[in-house]
Amino acid sequence: MRGFDASTAFHISWSSRDNANAWVEPTTVCQLKCPFCFRGVGAKGYCPAHRPLEEVKHEIETLRKMRNIECVSLAGGEPLLYPQLLDVVRHCHKLRLKVRICSNGLALTAHRLKELRNAGTNEILIHLDRHQGVYTLDAMKKNRERYCKMFREIKGVNLGFMAMIRGFDKEELDDLTQFYKENVDVIRLASFIFTKDSLNPITIGKPRTADYTKLINYLNETYSSKPCAYISKKFTKDVPSWLIYMPIFADKEFAGYVDDKIYRLSANAYRIVNGRYWFLTDENTATFPRLLPLCFNKQIRTVVKNFIAHARKNSFRSRMHYQILTVNCGPDLLSKGWDLCTACPDAMLHNGKLVPSCLYERIKKGEEIVVP
Repeated sequence: MRGFDASTAFHISWSSRDNANAWVEPTTVCQLKCPFCFRGVGAKGYCPAHRPLEEVKHEIETLRKMRNIECVSLAGGEPLLYPQLLDVVRHCHKLRLKVRICSNGLALTAHRLKELRNAGTNEILIHLDRHQGVYTLDAMKKNRERYCKMFREIKGVNLGFMAMIRGFDKEELDDLTQFYKENVDVIRLASFIFTKDSLNPITIGKPRTADYTKLINYLNETYSSKPCAYISKKFTKDVPSWLIYMPIFADKEFAGYVDDKIYRLSANAYRIVNGRYWFLTDENTATFPRLLPLCFNKQIRTVVKNFIAHARKNSFRSRMHYQILTVNCGPDLLSKGWDLCTACPDAMLHNGKLVPSCLYERIKKGEEIVVP
């Protein structure tokens, strides 16, 4: 795979029992019926429902003890439709856990965002792409702009966008990456999900590695960056299941990126100080006090040099922001079995066992799949 070189990226050493994140679904209710939903929303026999609050709380407490997590990702279904969502967020906050909400954004208003922030929400990751089948390209852009405006006005919650990537579409990617760069001051996370139809028996055994390689090469070139960290797959070690980039910008101008050495140093230091791995940062602003002690690193020196040059041209009113890019490649069914993440960050509980959330519908039908 030309776009990925494992020797230049940090292999994240999470495990099933010592991981940064856990996946919890308080509801399976959703307003949309996306054609490729991995929960099969809208499929024959689908019965959406809200789960009891105490059951959700107990699951979070169990995952906290079982996984040593820093963050809970609330998903579904559409979590913003869960009537007791604020209670769930407050419970996580009480347990000193960070909260990410994975949402389609349709029910997100300024008032709701304030409530979620005040309850302890750290990040909202909005799924918005053309494969949902409800937006024109113009409508998608206007919605993204609306969310950026909302999060600029109501500070204290990170904003992220998630897009399902089905094959390699340069025009689609150009629209996404240009928008993400133009709004780097407010968009902390840009997630590219190289989606697989895990419910479709025709496609589950076709990895489409060529398109995945094109996507990685595209991001390498578009962001002038190399991946700084990755999670490998169980069988195909040369194909990363999670790939992380951290480009840094002076205002909207690219200044450099975080490399594997700095990511490794930061991750290990956080682990030593806090006793668990980090998953979410509080904001996406980079500052000199944080960077100067790291100037022994070539990439950080480049960032500092480029930022100073940019700031001089702007009367030193510039600001530095980083943007985290993640590329996620779902599992494939090989002759050996499911090629899963070696340390699944989105594991969830099913009958007391940790299972991959991306294959949960198959598991509910009786297929034996557990997190490595």
